[in-house]
Amino acid sequence: MTLRSPGSLSRKLVIDTNFLLLLIGYECSLLQNLGDIERHRLLEEIRARDDHVPFERFDHLWQLFKNAEQNIVTQHVIAEAYGLRKRFGSLRARKDLVWRAALTILRSSGIEEDSFQVRELNDRPEYQRILTELGFTDTGLLITAERRKATILTEDGALQDWAMARSIPVLHLERLG
Repeated sequence: MTLRSPGSLSRKLVIDTNFLLLLIGYECSLLQNLGDIERHRLLEEIRARDDHVPFERFDHLWQLFKNAEQNIVTQHVIAEAYGLRKRFGSLRARKDLVWRAALTILRSSGIEEDSFQVRELNDRPEYQRILTELGFTDTGLLITAERRKATILTEDGALQDWAMARSIPVLHLERLG
C-alpha cells in the first residue's frame, strides 16, 4: 500500500512497539521545542536501525498518527515500550519528559488500548504457528488488526510477512510521504 499524503488517509492503525517509541519521542521533541535536525537525531537514535530515513518521514508519521480515524495499541506493546525505554538515549535522564510525552500520546483522542489474553491466541489453531514464530506481542497485533480491519504500522520484517500472508495491510516508515 502506498501512502500519497499523510493528511489524505482516514484509517484505523495498529501501532507496533517501535512506532509507539517513535511517537513518544516525537512528542518529547515537541515538548522540548527541538528543531528539525535535533528531532531527526533523536528519532534516529530511538529507531535504532542502520538504515537512515529522511527527517520528513518522521513528520509524515506524526501527521498520519494525528489524522488517523483510530490509533490502536495493545497492552503488550505498551509493556514492551516501557521495557525498551533505554532506547531514548539522550532522554534517559529526562524520565519526567518521557513519561509526560507517553501519557500525552496515550491520552490523545483517537487512541485506544486493546486487550487480549495470550490463551486466546493459543486457542486459535490458525495463530499457533504464528505465536511460536513471532511471540505474543506481534501475534496480538495481527489479531487486533484483523479484528478491527486496521493497518499495522511496523518495520518488523517477520510481522510484515505474516500480515501480508493474512491479507492485513502494513505501512512502514519508508512508505510514508
